[in-house]
Amino acid sequence: MKHYILGTDEAGYGPNLGPLVVCCTAWEVMVNSVVQIDCANDHIAELARRLAQITTESPSQLGKDGKLWLIGDSKKIYQSGKLQVLADSVLIALHLTGQVFSELQPYINGNHLSTVEQVRKSFQQLGISLYNIKAEMISPRNFNQLLGRLGNKSTLLSETTLSIIKNEIQSLPDDGDVTVLCDKHGGRNHYIDLLYQFFPDSGWIEILTEGTPLSVYRFSFQNHRIEFHFQAKADRHIPAAMASMTAKLLRELAMLEVNRFWQQYLPDLQPTAGYPVDALRFFGQIEATRQNLGIPKSDLWREK
Repeated sequence: MKHYILGTDEAGYGPNLGPLVVCCTAWEVMVNSVVQIDCANDHIAELARRLAQITTESPSQLGKDGKLWLIGDSKKIYQSGKLQVLADSVLIALHLTGQVFSELQPYINGNHLSTVEQVRKSFQQLGISLYNIKAEMISPRNFNQLLGRLGNKSTLLSETTLSIIKNEIQSLPDDGDVTVLCDKHGGRNHYIDLLYQFFPDSGWIEILTEGTPLSVYRFSFQNHRIEFHFQAKADRHIPAAMASMTAKLLRELAMLEVNRFWQQYLPDLQPTAGYPVDALRFFGQIEATRQNLGIPKSDLWREK
């Protein structure tokens, strides 16, 4: 029997410049029908146990002791500032699902296909698969429009994430229960109203726990028993970590394009990552050029 684990995360929640990127990864774990795994946490742990044979969080361990794939905290992995390190891991994931985002074409090399085949062979032996990866990039213009409608960016993040999750659940085969793993959204602890908003036909939604470290809910939807986990630092688990890495990579690629665009008009302009303080510096330096080009401020500057 199958169990699906969906992990989500975002990149770009805090900046004033550049997009917000939200990503979801969907994993399938084959479970022995004789030895039942009753708790969603145990399914997450079981996936981690199996993947531990071929994955590592440390770049220095890659290629040693059967470690084929780097998956971990995107911020730590990207400390070197080398996008290729992130791209190598994300490209493996995308190839496993039959996807290649056009933005990543320059980062593809011959090593990826060889590694993908090794990972795919290991997956068959381990009884797991990476079912899908879905990412949504929200431009500053769309971010501001959604912010005006929803009132705050925590709700914006929650509604974007839940929309992606619902679409992903609807694409799953009918068999198999589902665990959904999300990072906490803006420090929120209570998600019951949001779940009823997106799953109005699910019937009773059971609250298993609500608190600062973890909020858990259980209900049925389209022949699936579903358990939602909103957890602080969820990216310590592989499904959310891979979502975090994908979102981080796509945002960094988008910021490269932002900087290149303005540097063609202002060659001495220092690039920005878009975060507060430096975003103000960057925006002040492009302000006269922005006005000359007739680009609305709301197309560039996120209000929150």
